[in-house]
Amino acid sequence: MPVEEVVAVCREVDGEVAPIASAMGKRDHALLIDCRSAEATTVPLVLSGVAIVVCDAHIARDRRALERERRAECEAAAKILRPHLRRVKTLRDVSLADFLRLSEKLPPLLRRRTRHIVTENVRVLQTVAAFRAEDPIAIGGRLNESHDSLRDDYDLSSPELDLLVGAARSVPGVFGSRMTGRSTATVSFVRRDALPAFRAAVGAAYRSTFGREPAMLEVRAADGAAMIG
Repeated sequence: MPVEEVVAVCREVDGEVAPIASAMGKRDHALLIDCRSAEATTVPLVLSGVAIVVCDAHIARDRRALERERRAECEAAAKILRPHLRRVKTLRDVSLADFLRLSEKLPPLLRRRTRHIVTENVRVLQTVAAFRAEDPIAIGGRLNESHDSLRDDYDLSSPELDLLVGAARSVPGVFGSRMTGRSTATVSFVRRDALPAFRAAVGAAYRSTFGREPAMLEVRAADGAAMIG
């Protein structure tokens, strides 16, 4: 199926381009997705001695109202900045230098929302470079920064996710941890010899606070969906 048709189906089903990962995935590769053009670029994801672990917090969240609220806030921030940066259609078009120069034009709430978007775009490109350099320390640092920004500037985290991330980061051998895009789980990059300590520490912390076990699953990037039969 041509990529244009894949994008159209993804948008029709989910209202956004994120599901393109299911169709365009490649084994042992991450995907860099341009959410404006829906262009997807594969990035090698092979890190010797490093495991990728997803922890499901077992929480149900209907994010639709929150997503609409964040979208409206970002649109409002872009509107304020547009007279100063006429090329700006969305916050995607605001550079870090632009933000640092014009941040005082924004009210505090919109300043935080804008800071997250602008710095997250920078972090994505830095993470791609770290993947290509096979540098788990740099990858972990960007994961940590991303979660902190989602929590503090974008108000998108939860007590459950913050606990999972904090417990993961406390374990020696964990490079970094952050919430996932769907806001119900975390992803951590863990040195393989630290996996037993990771599972024990994260499980015990979550159990003692919330009285239930998080599901922990080591994952690997796989090929995307394909026609069968």
